[in-house]
Amino acid sequence: MLGSSGCSADNPNLSAALPMGVLQSDFSMAPQALDADAVKACLDAVKASSGSATFCTNEFWLENHAECQKAKLVKKSGTVPVGGTCNDAVTGSECAPSSDGQTGCAFGEGGTQICQVQVLGAMGDTCDGDSEADGSISRGVSNDVAPKNKGVYCDRSKALHCEGGACTAVAAIGKPCTTDNGCVVGAYCDLFGQGSQAATNKCVAQKPGGAACSHTTECQSRDGCDFPTKSCPAAVSVGQGPADVTPLCAKP
Repeated sequence: MLGSSGCSADNPNLSAALPMGVLQSDFSMAPQALDADAVKACLDAVKASSGSATFCTNEFWLENHAECQKAKLVKKSGTVPVGGTCNDAVTGSECAPSSDGQTGCAFGEGGTQICQVQVLGAMGDTCDGDSEADGSISRGVSNDVAPKNKGVYCDRSKALHCEGGACTAVAAIGKPCTTDNGCVVGAYCDLFGQGSQAATNKCVAQKPGGAACSHTTECQSRDGCDFPTKSCPAAVSVGQGPADVTPLCAKP
């Protein structure tokens, strides 16, 4: 996996991985000769995006670059049509592509798992859940109700959250909340309190490395709370971390 080399555009393994087609799990090498100039354009596009706050979760992957698509380095390998039964509600790799948008495997009420088209929702749209903080949608998602053929996920990068079946504005720090996603990016909903302190049921700023914690979403690090030490691990910026592991990228 490309990600196991470390999330850095400067990692020398990235250049070596491209010609071999070491890709994310739901993509595979196209069975034809590669164009050297097109491959270089793909690599340049990945490196050029390394300054993005979402690099570790979005631009790092070849599938998200038009240049890499043109180079025929990647192709969707899934064959299950929208509405068909799928089993991989983690990567959604079984689902065939659709002209209506991204496809993924959605798990829902009653154990139903189907391939669905997944799109971002705007303010007021009927919704099925939330996107990731950077606006990307996980190809394997879990819905509170039976999944539909088309899932709408509120765009958290636009400060939206699915509440009561509709995309609504998230709450600012200090405002009442009922879920973590209901708070602005960089905050969590204090539903449990900390130590002897009672829960406030309000949005609170996430904690830096070294701070005391008792729940995963309290910390700035993507790795959440380190429960053995009951403290937040330090977040790692793009390009940092050992070369043999994927660093825990700092959240945007």
